[in-house]
Amino acid sequence: MIRMGVGEPKRLGPYRLVGRLPDGPLGGPVYLGRRQGGVQASVMVVPVALARDLRFRADVGSALALTGAGLAPLLGADLDGPVPWLADTFLPAVTLRQAVEQYGPLPWSSLSVLAPGLLEALATVHSAGFAYGLLTPGTVLLGVRAPVLAARVSGAAAQADDVPDLAAVLEFAAGGYVAPASVLLPLLEEAVDELRSHSGPEPLERAAVGRLVDLLGGPVAAPGGDWLPAPVAAAAAAVARVPGPSRRTLLVGAVGGALAVGGLATALAWPSGSGDGAPAPAPVDASSGGSPSGASPSRGSPSGGSPSGGSPVGSPSTAREVRVDLAGVQPATAWQVVLQDEPSDLAASDTVVALASQKSTLFVDRDGRQVFSPHSLTVFPTSSGLSRMTSADGVFYVLGDVRGRGSALAALDAGTGDPKWAMSLPALLGAENRPAAVAVEGRTVYVAAGKLSLGADINTPSTYTGVLAAFDVADGTMRWKTTGTDLSNILVPPSGNLLLAASAVDKPDGQVVMLDAGASGARGWKQTVPNGRWYYQPGPAMTCYAGGLFVFGADRIVAADPATGKQVWDLRADEQPDVRFGTPFASPDGRSVYVPVGQDLVALDAANGKARWVATLPKHVLWTAGLSLNGVHARCSADTVIATDSQRNLWAIDADTGRARWKYNDPAAPPVGFRWTVAGDRVYVSSNLTLTAIATHG
Repeated sequence: MIRMGVGEPKRLGPYRLVGRLPDGPLGGPVYLGRRQGGVQASVMVVPVALARDLRFRADVGSALALTGAGLAPLLGADLDGPVPWLADTFLPAVTLRQAVEQYGPLPWSSLSVLAPGLLEALATVHSAGFAYGLLTPGTVLLGVRAPVLAARVSGAAAQADDVPDLAAVLEFAAGGYVAPASVLLPLLEEAVDELRSHSGPEPLERAAVGRLVDLLGGPVAAPGGDWLPAPVAAAAAAVARVPGPSRRTLLVGAVGGALAVGGLATALAWPSGSGDGAPAPAPVDASSGGSPSGASPSRGSPSGGSPSGGSPVGSPSTAREVRVDLAGVQPATAWQVVLQDEPSDLAASDTVVALASQKSTLFVDRDGRQVFSPHSLTVFPTSSGLSRMTSADGVFYVLGDVRGRGSALAALDAGTGDPKWAMSLPALLGAENRPAAVAVEGRTVYVAAGKLSLGADINTPSTYTGVLAAFDVADGTMRWKTTGTDLSNILVPPSGNLLLAASAVDKPDGQVVMLDAGASGARGWKQTVPNGRWYYQPGPAMTCYAGGLFVFGADRIVAADPATGKQVWDLRADEQPDVRFGTPFASPDGRSVYVPVGQDLVALDAANGKARWVATLPKHVLWTAGLSLNGVHARCSADTVIATDSQRNLWAIDADTGRARWKYNDPAAPPVGFRWTVAGDRVYVSSNLTLTAIATHG
């Protein structure tokens, strides 16, 4: 939950508004409201034009009388007041979209609760004679105890339309691997029909639902327990937490490192030499999990505050402010072409874009013209958290299927489109391990894969066991592989033999561990990452490499020597323990590190951690996945930072000044948003059946 800003309403109807929730499906702000008796509600502002729509008003009237299993009742509404509003029952929950985009696909144990729960909710709506009509990953709430739909109806939608929507939602939840539509849709239709007509006490025992759960890998986990993965459950529970000063507004002075969070000043712990009189940070004891040895040192205040008692609270520095409020215009496109098949992933070299779909891999040049013949290599849709393609030195490396032979790592020549080689991954890594990411460094291609093992019961946590394999770029020969529960995602630096793996080790913490590629992935130093719970996420690295340093963290950003793990500098907000930094990422030359923190993107000097600028999104907009940006959501060209926000805008930001070059939005983008990549001075955006090229400078 987010602190409310100046000028926002304090009350709507009988509800006193106490905090801001993520924006809802109607396009207006949503607040946590409390009324007499302690009743809590999600109070949603309704756009005036929608409030006047006769069909919408009729649907709201119907929804007020609708209750049942799996539905959050509509508690009240006023569509005629100066600020129209609706009030739903408030539940600690995150949307399915937020959960999948930040933490990856749901495991089968969660799907086996989600599917029957949504079926039952839909059956309740249908039995009352209505259609839901708004079923998307953004309208499905993952509550701490069970999945929930807001009690909405739509007289403009047919009940039959809800079933394909439910299939799409479940496929999104599972990362595209539930089942072919030809198998899933008939089962869903049959299950909804049976549930509508069933009057028994336990609809989950119906045969159609049982067959669906078998398809999802049953048995059904018990609702009300730990049905969600631990990081998702923690995120859902945190929605109800009223914060202290907001972690969404970060203000950094050019000298001294003063940080203002939510308008209240605190001190950033700048590294040695970055502030007047600031002592060097305490050394990190790599053998003891990476925590600083001894007490945290006192730090001098740039405004003259006393250094005693830890970090002082003072006023922000009066030096030149480096905060930039982002504002951008839609860029002119270099070209846009229509494709025959929707790409599942894409990658680009300086001259060619490769677009892989479920049918083939297509190539177009910098002018948008198709070149070469399509290749039979296919890639199935995945969660946005996976990275199945990359390009290096005129070769595309793709994790896909080759002529029906199962998953493979294939190398395709970017100059001809012809395959250089392909290696069967099930044969080399094990059929149970699902490929998640591919990266290249020098003469080596790295593939990260793994499998999720579900706990024996709802009280036993699931375990992700990762596999990292190294292949020769010349012929695909596998050089070595290593496996372990510490290999959820792996950072492959642009030089050197040292890699950095990240994983979750103990709720709510994560960890990083150094791997020596020159010694077949042998483990080196490791460090605990407090509150880095999402580090378990397979796919792109949740850490980065800049200025010859590994950079990682959640409560604080740490830059460490790759060989020893010793801390070189760190960034933290000592007086605001609720601040969570997102995944850092680096400029191509390694001189800058970019760190998201809610609404803000901070540019740091990689050598010493000193802030260069802070770019701030418009009010109530966050960087994608709340406080996280991974390699899929943020990339850089030589002089431009490209990143997506929570409203599916793609921003191009000048790397020197922090000012926006442009902001791209495609209102026709599919529910999962668009896929995109950067090569040279171009950004390539794939949305449904269109491919758009945009110059990085606009």
